[in-house]
Amino acid sequence: MILFSMLLMFGPQRNRRLKMFVLYFLLVFVGILMLIKPTLIWSMTEMWKSNDATEPSSLYIGSIRFGGTMCTLAGIGGIIALLL
Repeated sequence: MILFSMLLMFGPQRNRRLKMFVLYFLLVFVGILMLIKPTLIWSMTEMWKSNDATEPSSLYIGSIRFGGTMCTLAGIGGIIALLL
């Protein structure tokens, strides 16, 4: 988050491609994290809401993995668009 705020302090046209590349890279990173470790995402965001807090449901794991797939594809698509 600190890197993101530091990149936004530069001029609007000066490092626009670099800013977008970093944002797309973060999108890919978060998407892969969601694909590989959906229980980590659950423990950071939803664990405190559950009474027993033992494990996430299979529907939750599936939806987090689907979201991770979409984030990863969007990030890769953005990187490809920047390189073209």
